[in-house]
Amino acid sequence: MDKHLWGRPYKIVTALFPRQLEFIYTSQQLNPEDIPLVTKEELMEASNRVGNNKAPGLDGVPNITLKTSIKAAPELFLDVYNTCLKDGTFPRKWKQQRLVLPPKGKKQPEEPSSYRPLCMLDTVGKIFERIIHQRIEAIVDPLLADNQIVASYFTGRVLKYDTKNGPKEYDITGGVPQCSILGPLLWNIMYEIILRLNIPRCVKLVAYADDVAVVIVAKHLDEICRLFDITFEQVNRWMDTVNLQLAEHKTEAVLIISRKVVEQSS
Repeated sequence: MDKHLWGRPYKIVTALFPRQLEFIYTSQQLNPEDIPLVTKEELMEASNRVGNNKAPGLDGVPNITLKTSIKAAPELFLDVYNTCLKDGTFPRKWKQQRLVLPPKGKKQPEEPSSYRPLCMLDTVGKIFERIIHQRIEAIVDPLLADNQIVASYFTGRVLKYDTKNGPKEYDITGGVPQCSILGPLLWNIMYEIILRLNIPRCVKLVAYADDVAVVIVAKHLDEICRLFDITFEQVNRWMDTVNLQLAEHKTEAVLIISRKVVEQSS
């Protein structure tokens, strides 16, 4: 199929992973001596949280084999992870992901929205993600506010998928990889901004993953519509600044009332 306009694999991949404008990451360089080394306790905790039966990434190494290797020679893995941390580098090999597309029920196979994209990543990289995740989540050290390793994590990601003409590669320029460890946490940190927008007092935003609910309480339908328009403008403006787009086909409005007669909005 390659890049043929009507090739289904390429069409689905480009729809699920649209190209984004290149973002230039900047970060303050830290002295490597100021970065705490990964400890054996951190390594073992991250390793123990890996499921034995989870699917491996492109390297094909079973999780149970990797976990056994870590227990047998933790110093080898500590050396690799600490080198990555000091250099502020997330290895390119760990950013290559194998695409799996399980269908969403009985939907049209030619539609990209009929699939749930799962990205199979090498577990050795996911353990490194877990270590970083643990540090950020626990706010162990303010030095982690530096974004050098995060910038390396997001750049140079490659998606690999199969076609009738053989395996293909596709550069990922945006989004959070499904099945990753660090991605969802970084997404939540970024997405929290939407909950702090300057919206009317009687409006509340509720977020779960990449879904957002706008909850409005008012006596009259016209007032609800007015408040929604104000809120939607704020949300849409913020989404433009971070190169996000609203999925209109997934957007719904639900009216909950206690009266038998429903008002009509003018």
